[in-house]
Amino acid sequence: EGGSLHRFLKSNFGTGLARKESVVSAALPTSEEAAQLLMPKGGPILKSKSVNADVIGGRPIEYAITRFRGGATELSLNFDLKN
Repeated sequence: EGGSLHRFLKSNFGTGLARKESVVSAALPTSEEAAQLLMPKGGPILKSKSVNADVIGGRPIEYAITRFRGGATELSLNFDLKN
């Protein structure tokens, strides 16, 4: 229906999600990715594959692949030092 998956899970199932893993790699975009990102096909992109898990049981709930323009992206990665 649209909106935030995290908000939906919290309000309907009482569970929150936390990032369990992210893998970031560089690649050349496909024609479709280049068109969606409004960039030339020969420019680099960054692909991030992420898994979010239920904060209570640790069960994976969400898998996402995100693409960024490589020449116009800055990533900041923060890690919870409690675990």
